[in-house]
This record gives sequence, structure tokens and C-alpha cells, in this order.
Amino acid sequence: MNLGLIAWFTGLSGSGKTTIAEETASTLVSKSWSVNIIDGDVLRNTVGAHLGFSIPDIFESNRLAIQLCEDIKSDYDVVLVPRISPFVRAREIARDRFTDAFLEVYVKASIETVSQRDPKGLYRQAIQNDSIQRPIGLVGGIPFEAPLNPDITLDTDLYDQHVLSDRLVSAIEDRLVSRSKLYDNNERS
Repeated sequence: MNLGLIAWFTGLSGSGKTTIAEETASTLVSKSWSVNIIDGDVLRNTVGAHLGFSIPDIFESNRLAIQLCEDIKSDYDVVLVPRISPFVRAREIARDRFTDAFLEVYVKASIETVSQRDPKGLYRQAIQNDSIQRPIGLVGGIPFEAPLNPDITLDTDLYDQHVLSDRLVSAIEDRLVSRSKLYDNNERS
């Protein structure tokens, strides 16, 4: 039996979502948990390739991620979903769909930090060329709505990815143990 926990990441581009998700997945697999990653960039380049970065397209991309999670969650103990997911409402839709199997992970980083990291060159391009679309969260771009009550906050301005991944692994394992106890109790009933 797989537990189907959905760990839905949110944070600015360059905050460290994918890096932390990959390290977390590696650690969880080493502890015999089954894990899949639905990366926002990969989703956008495959089933969401037809989508742009308008507000409706962002909501549609989140809908596709939710549907994919729904399709595979019974095959894994944990599905990690690192994506910008900038809108509170879109994250609420995911939480409503997965209820107690949902863990909102806020990968917090300031605009200054992500602009310095800039792994995709998005911030540098936006600053150098005003005619291109500005990254989510940057003035003049689509706003990023930080979560008010995430299940866990991982502040990449303060800690490195290893510390934060360890913290996330601990939170996920706590949730998995609770879910497995719930399943055990339901099977005995």
C-alpha cells in the first residue's frame, strides 16, 4: 500500500524548490519510501507546452499538475511537486483535492537572493530588456502570493539546501507515519 502524500512546493523561480525536492527524494528513497517528482519546469515542457504565463495559463498548469498527482498518487508514498504556484487560490484547490494527503511547502527566498542565484537567467534578462515578460514576483510581472499558513517553510536565505532537505524529510516522514497509522486503524475497523 502506498500512502500518496502530495508535497506541493511553492516559491519564486530560483528559490531552490527543485534542488531541495531532488535531495529530499534521494533521502526518502534511501529510507525505502517510494517517491516521484512532478517538476513544474518539466510539466511546462511536456503536457503544458502549449501554455504561456498568463494568469489563466498558470491556473491551467496547476490544474494539470493536480490531475497528474491524482493519477499517480496511489503508486507512491510521496509525490513531490516543485513549482512556482504563485496564487493562493490555486494552492487551495490542490489542498481541497488532497485534503489530509497535502503538505504545502513554502521555499522562501527574497527577490534579492533569487536575482543573485538566477539559475535560468530570468532576472538578468528582465533587467536588461524591459520588453520581455518579467519573472513572477518581480515588479511589473505577475505577483507571487506567499502562503499565509504553509505546512512547512524552508527559508533559503537563512539555511542551505542540506539543512532544509533534512527538515523536509523529517516533516514528510512524520506525516507518512501518521497516514500509515490511519490506514492501519481503518483496515482493522
